[in-house]
Amino acid sequence: MIVGHQPPLSLFSHGLDLANLAVASGVLGRSWDAVSQLQGQLDDKKRHPSSPSSSSVAFKEFRHPEFTIIAFDASPVGASCLQEQSDLVPWLEIPRFHFLCSEDVPSFSVNRAAISLFDSLCDEHGLSVMRAEIAESAKSTPYIITGHGVAGCVASLFTLWLLDALDASTTMRPLCITFGSPLLGDDGFRQAISQFSPWNSCFLHVVHKEDRFPSLWLQPDGEPSLYVPFGAFLLCSDSRGACFGAPESVTELLASRSSTENGRNQELPGFHYGSIIERLEGRSIRKDQISLARDEPDSFRAGIVAQVTAIALTQVQIESVLKSEEESATRIRAAARSDASSKASDMERRRYMINLEWYKKMAASDGFGYYDSYKSKPKKRDHHVITYKETLKEYWQGVVKESEKKPHGEWLRSGRLFGGNTYYRRMVEPLNIAEYYAKGKRDYLTQGRSRHYILLEKWLEENLQRAASLNPVNSRGKGSRPTF
Repeated sequence: MIVGHQPPLSLFSHGLDLANLAVASGVLGRSWDAVSQLQGQLDDKKRHPSSPSSSSVAFKEFRHPEFTIIAFDASPVGASCLQEQSDLVPWLEIPRFHFLCSEDVPSFSVNRAAISLFDSLCDEHGLSVMRAEIAESAKSTPYIITGHGVAGCVASLFTLWLLDALDASTTMRPLCITFGSPLLGDDGFRQAISQFSPWNSCFLHVVHKEDRFPSLWLQPDGEPSLYVPFGAFLLCSDSRGACFGAPESVTELLASRSSTENGRNQELPGFHYGSIIERLEGRSIRKDQISLARDEPDSFRAGIVAQVTAIALTQVQIESVLKSEEESATRIRAAARSDASSKASDMERRRYMINLEWYKKMAASDGFGYYDSYKSKPKKRDHHVITYKETLKEYWQGVVKESEKKPHGEWLRSGRLFGGNTYYRRMVEPLNIAEYYAKGKRDYLTQGRSRHYILLEKWLEENLQRAASLNPVNSRGKGSRPTF
């Protein structure tokens, strides 16, 4: 074996296992029951199916011992009417979702009909109050957000809006389950959600192979579509199902079932998922029943073949989905290798921090503080420190930049925040200060301090303040705040 050579990672497809997990957990049945109860409780006479803008949309809370469900329902608007509002609204016209924009994803667009329904709830029905209440109660209660058809789009938008309000360090993220919902936004929208990887995993979209409504806003005859899926999709037949995550695969599978004319004749709520879920719960989704997968020597291809066969696709469609899934797997493999490389770099950074600790002790034994020693650089070891300082600074600048994409520096709150301050900032920033003043400059705090130091300290103070408010008796208050 060649030294340093990494064998390729073995890849497996777990779409059938994920589908089994979702079905066996019971959350699909509970979610659909909530949707059905809400639909039954609403007075049909008060609905106005003439247009999406004038249609009613409602939500209701259903409490269970293990979790709470928030169900959304929209009036039975004809698909032909919704088809007329298939255009996309740019992010500039959606102020409630500006938080999704970042340097890497500067713009996105969302379906006009879905945004119109969501805004009507926020403006008229107190959805903002519900959001604030959930943000507080989610500290102890898991939430499921659900909806059927276009109401599923509203549920997805509410889930995103709610995620922005949650403090990930103290609350549980909600799970959004939609049934037969159309695609919601463009590729920018997908990227904006995917840049917060924990957020993307909060969405599960259930689609039956005979339900035409989810392909409502896709282009006919296989033409490229502006709409791109996000989250995971549980695509099912009457007794089987499989989960898919690659956007290209989901688009291909939805497009293969699309029928523009049939879609136009549908009315919401349309396809009934209750009986389908009951049959799925009564019969596990078994891989050993998929005969076409048995002859595949490659485990990954065998898994994909089993998934697409479970939902009764043709051989041509199987090959198309295989291509998309293999391209997605290539990206996963590259990301895994990058992660392995990052772990090696972590070891190097730890070594640099140890060297800095040693440098600080040696400077003290010579009668100097390491600040003064680095400022004047009388010895060779002072110059070696430059490499340590710049490498660590470059790394933490990247960490902070990445974390700025997350609400409230979310990524750093899981543990790195304290290491970034206690070990890195307090050790390295004095060296930057020494270098700054050695060049004859003035007013470091206002003129020379790097933004990543400012944010690391700010986020730590916010974290300590939150901890103090949650446990004022044991909090040490400002006395625990790190200094230079």
